[in-house]
Amino acid sequence: MPFVLSHHPECEKFSENHYITIRGIKLCIGCFFTIPTIVGLVLLQGIFHYWRLIPTSLAFAVVGGVSMIQVCAFLDVGKGSLGWKLFTKIAHGIGFVAVFLLIFRLPIAEVWKWIFSYVFYFTTGSLIGFIRAYRMDAVCSNCPEYAAFPMCYGFTHILERLQTHGFIEVTKREKTHQ
Repeated sequence: MPFVLSHHPECEKFSENHYITIRGIKLCIGCFFTIPTIVGLVLLQGIFHYWRLIPTSLAFAVVGGVSMIQVCAFLDVGKGSLGWKLFTKIAHGIGFVAVFLLIFRLPIAEVWKWIFSYVFYFTTGSLIGFIRAYRMDAVCSNCPEYAAFPMCYGFTHILERLQTHGFIEVTKREKTHQ
């Protein structure tokens, strides 16, 4: 899955703290640290049922603490620090699972728990996607190759991988004259 592994532009403007390289494979830091955290916590919950041992007040404190970490990350506190970035991605995964588990503790009908989970998941995903797209455009719009986007140098490698694996079909784009 080439897009999941590395979906950030591969140009100089995005190379700083957006991905790590392991054995020549570029991995998105956010996906590589957040998704395994989520999966690991869900698996541990399924095996050990640890969540029932945690008081609700502590669960809310975890969600509150993680929320503050995410606000700091959004405000670029610690920008440039790889350690801070890794910490925020792991915290994001912990917070995501904690919110879902709190939803399922609510004293409401099961169907509402699933509806709230669905709304939370897609609202959070949409918000994160919007912020990422806005920030990427803010960087890319200052690039000399912006007129060619997404056929610019930074995205060419990603598009080629996506096409190779059958995710998209790249067609030549007409040059626009202004």
